[in-house]
Amino acid sequence: MSKGGKADFGNGEGHQSSPFLHDKESLNAEFEERAAILEFDADFSRREAERRARLEIYGSDDAEGGPL
Repeated sequence: MSKGGKADFGNGEGHQSSPFLHDKESLNAEFEERAAILEFDADFSRREAERRARLEIYGSDDAEGGPL
């Protein structure tokens, strides 16, 4: 567990998308799934979960970086 009692799910630097997920629809689905996992399993707010998922999936944590 990390500070604040939340599970440490990393900062996105080690996550790599599946090599088979290249199209926009698949990336968006992967983003939504990762955000949900971070929100419910790691107990992040929806906003923070989406920021972290955006960083992991699209390589950017700003709202302009995804979803596509």
